[in-house]
Amino acid sequence: MAWQWIKQGITAHEKLQSEPNSDFLKSKISTMQHFFEYEIPQLKGLQERLLSMTKTTMKKDDTEILL
Repeated sequence: MAWQWIKQGITAHEKLQSEPNSDFLKSKISTMQHFFEYEIPQLKGLQERLLSMTKTTMKKDDTEILL
C-alpha cells in the first residue's frame, strides 16, 4: 500500500509544478505524509505480535478456557 502512496505523491508533486494552487494535489501530498508519519510506524507493533511464538490468545484444545 505504501508504494501506491509514493506513486500518488510523485504524480501530485509533478502536477503541482503546473498547477501550484490545486488544493486537491496538495491534499494528496498531505495525506501521503500522514500515512507515512502515523500509519507505517504502527506496523512494527503488529509485526512483533504476528511473528511472536507466544500464542496466548489461541485455544490449544477443548479443555482450555480463554478469557
